[in-house]
Amino acid sequence: MRRGHANGAPELEILTQEEAKKHAGRLNVADSSAKMLWSPVTGTMDIIKANAELEKDLRDLDNVTLMMGEGVKNVLSNTEQGVELQTVEGYHDNCGLNYHFGNGNVIQARAVFNCAGNYSDKVARKLGLELDVLNCLLKGYYMRTKLSNMDSDFPLPLLYPIPPAGCENVVLGSHTTIGNDGHEYVKVGPGAFPALWRENYSGLARANLPEILENIYGMAKMMTTENRDTF
Repeated sequence: MRRGHANGAPELEILTQEEAKKHAGRLNVADSSAKMLWSPVTGTMDIIKANAELEKDLRDLDNVTLMMGEGVKNVLSNTEQGVELQTVEGYHDNCGLNYHFGNGNVIQARAVFNCAGNYSDKVARKLGLELDVLNCLLKGYYMRTKLSNMDSDFPLPLLYPIPPAGCENVVLGSHTTIGNDGHEYVKVGPGAFPALWRENYSGLARANLPEILENIYGMAKMMTTENRDTF
């Protein structure tokens, strides 16, 4: 709730299952005591299309340079006067080996905003931040069907199962999502499955050998921690 309100999502409610059935009459959760998070005014977006529109907007600005396909290789300096970064072109090329042997540009900036997504922990460590976290890669799978296959009581806004009290896993449970790419369908999920590398989205695209080895090590280390039951 706190995070939702901080992100500007109003009218959030935590409901019992009986209350939630007003919005989803066929709701059936294995844990009868589980609560539901009801978000009546939020939705989902196609992030690829959103990024494409963001790129168009940025290219219209005179003081923005987009360096597509480049990634941060090293932080050469990080002081109060500014930051100096070394990039590498074709970051994902040659199964990730280009990162180690390729070169790119040197960028100087007064400040750096680390919004590197799945690589934000790596960039943070290069900037000198100490992170006591273990990155175990998982990707979600969804089942989908036509929206016309659903009954009239199907909830169009988002209704999320909340993990029971005492559960260390803070991930919201499987839920329904309405398609947002121009086609009327509904997705149910996600089901979590280990990812082999950081951008293991489809087939062997962006396969990265060093990341595969790093992830195997991370998974093995995770299984020896006291929090292993969380995953």
